[in-house]
Amino acid sequence: MGLDSREARRISALPPLLFPGSRLDWAVAAGLLAVAFFRLRYALTLDLLPDEAQYWLWSKHPALFYVTKGPVVAWLIGLGSALFGDSVLAVRFPSVVLSVGTGWLFYRLGQRLFAPWCGVASAAVAAAIPLFAVGSVLMTIDSPSVFFWLLAAAFFWDGLEHPAFWRWTAAGLAVAVGFAAKFVNAFELLSFTLFLWHKRATRSHLFSSRFLLLLGCAALGFVPFLAWNAAHGGVTVAHLLHRGGLQEPFTIEPNEIEKFLTEQAIAFSPLVFLGLVWAAGCGFRDRSPTAPSLFLAWLFFPVFAFYTLLSLHQAGKANWTVTGFSAALIAAV
Repeated sequence: MGLDSREARRISALPPLLFPGSRLDWAVAAGLLAVAFFRLRYALTLDLLPDEAQYWLWSKHPALFYVTKGPVVAWLIGLGSALFGDSVLAVRFPSVVLSVGTGWLFYRLGQRLFAPWCGVASAAVAAAIPLFAVGSVLMTIDSPSVFFWLLAAAFFWDGLEHPAFWRWTAAGLAVAVGFAAKFVNAFELLSFTLFLWHKRATRSHLFSSRFLLLLGCAALGFVPFLAWNAAHGGVTVAHLLHRGGLQEPFTIEPNEIEKFLTEQAIAFSPLVFLGLVWAAGCGFRDRSPTAPSLFLAWLFFPVFAFYTLLSLHQAGKANWTVTGFSAALIAAV
């Protein structure tokens, strides 16, 4: 990426991506575990939601894919059931564990893209925002989706800084698993592509063997989806078209886009919502050599733009964009 010697020294001094190294790392890890403990205690006081009960039933019948969702949420609940039996703990334990990993990735990305204080603040803000906090207690598809979105982003950025092939492989596999959790994670490939294309210094990566390896590994997540739907008459595709209101002529409905934006604003609170979108948009002005803010902008806007476009016809749900908003949160911090 055309790094100068000072930037190269900074990168070489960075700690391992997934494991704590410094005292600050260990302090953050301890804080995340403490928060997770209280979340788990709170999670056990709530009855299962209908969606969680449905995913628990799916976990009793392991499959490559299900009618409306990918299999990751059911597999995770199945793992929880193997550890704790058929209980609320079994269903929600994976979500709480993922919340620790997600908080750690907020910290690591903020630290690597900007500074240690940004990493700490990103993890703290994410824990305080209700839409992210709910996904840390309830077992929904958003929990693994956000985790694998950030994991893929972290490995991709790590791959730009260190040329080892395994980092690009890990980024692609994280996209594949993320897609099997929530279909929106496929947009991360578009985000990576647009980021590399946006900067002249990084365009060569688009045709590199490393990026092609990333795309190939990510494609592994699409194979079970395509095979399962080919064997079941494309039922998931039909469901997705129905959910997006795309089985009927596309007409612009002002009330629908107003409903979508209102629900988005309420989910975060209006000022926070506007701040997140504004902060992500500011990333397009990033002209620094590594352009971390530009990276976050491209991680956010394809998802948000897609659901905004769909909502011109039929309003999307508030949580549909939460995966992309994880990048906007770091940008805002």
